[in-house]
Order: sequence, then structure tokens, then C-alpha cells
Amino acid sequence: MTQSIDNYDMFGLQQATCGTSLMNRSASPDEIASIALFLASGESSYINGVVLAADAGWSAY
Repeated sequence: MTQSIDNYDMFGLQQATCGTSLMNRSASPDEIASIALFLASGESSYINGVVLAADAGWSAY
């Protein structure tokens, strides 16, 4: 997709993707299950109306 882009700003591209190398793996099934169990438990009784992104920070970029 990006091969057709001419004259893009390399500095902007580096800034936009600087943290992506920090996320070197996908979540394990156990990690996702822990989130689901937390949300299903009484420990999360005060949480409502929030999107919880389990993406290792990917959505920050």
C-alpha cells in the first residue's frame, strides 16, 4: 500500500511509528482471559462505559 506514496515525510513516519518496535509480541490467550475474568468479577464493579483496549499500547500510535 505504501509503495505508491511519493515524497512522504520520513521524520513524520518515524515519529508516528516510534513505539511500535516496543510491542514485540501478541497477547497470550491467558492474558486476554485474565482481562475477561477481571471484567466479569466484582473487582470491576465500578467500571462502566469504557473501551478497554488490550493491545499492548498499539492504539497509542
